[in-house]
Amino acid sequence: MTRNSDKDVPKRVLTAWSLGCPDQLIATAQVVDGELFVMACDHTLFRVGFEEMPALNRIPKEQRSSFTLSSEGSYIHWPEADVHIDLDAVRYLKDDMWREKKDRERLMSDIRFGEAVAAFRKQCGLKQADIHGLSERQVRRIEKGGRTKVDTLGILARSHGFSLKAYLDKIAEILSEGGEVISRVSNSIPQDTIDLSGGRYDQK
Repeated sequence: MTRNSDKDVPKRVLTAWSLGCPDQLIATAQVVDGELFVMACDHTLFRVGFEEMPALNRIPKEQRSSFTLSSEGSYIHWPEADVHIDLDAVRYLKDDMWREKKDRERLMSDIRFGEAVAAFRKQCGLKQADIHGLSERQVRRIEKGGRTKVDTLGILARSHGFSLKAYLDKIAEILSEGGEVISRVSNSIPQDTIDLSGGRYDQK
């Protein structure tokens, strides 16, 4: 890690382009008149007020110019305040299209995780009502892609008879196999049943 200097910029930019990620790495950064200016390796310039980001706002004013930029441009570090930010955080704040893209990616990730949770529950022969410690509504929200906490994952793991690590390993296996497993588990449910609020109800 080096203090930012002009001589580092060409090498940093060339490296970023050679890796195919100039929009993800920082070429240079400066603090001018109390604002942070960050230039990406694709030459996009971002102007960030320290008050716009909670992490930056914690840095005392007298320390704001005392930062280092990692040699490859992956993050800026204020050592005295122990604050790190990367270009992704800056773009998320200042670039509407980038923020929409990241929000879509996060949503799709959450949805796939929820589908995997549902698939594994069905593999284990459990209903949503069998998850002790969570209501059927909570389980349904998770399986539809709602964000969840570690404590909640622990409840899911115990209800399936697994440790948290083993449970997450099982979920990871389903995610790594993609939609095939999720589809196969869903198709294994008898056609004369439907899933309403987590329980199986015979169609009469």
